Amino acid sequence: MEALPELMQRQSQGIVEETLAMDGFLGFVGVTVGNRLMTISARESAKDPRQLLAGGCDRMTDHGRSAGTCSCGNKLPDPLPYW
Repeated sequence: MEALPELMQRQSQGIVEETLAMDGFLGFVGVTVGNRLMTISARESAKDPRQLLAGGCDRMTDHGRSAGTCSCGNKLPDPLPYW
């Protein structure tokens, strides 16, 4: 099995690569502190991050609390594994 820090870094890299093509993306800083990864991103407009919700109900939802269903009624995708 892949070591946890390497797995987290690889998964995070894929997410960052997807955001490079999004409208208004200016840049990001990725920081590792112990076993935690943090990302700070810059965008042209405060509305630009809404693209990250595309394909869903345009809402953020807690998968565990909502039993896998968005408040709009759509089924949520399975959550990514985490530590």
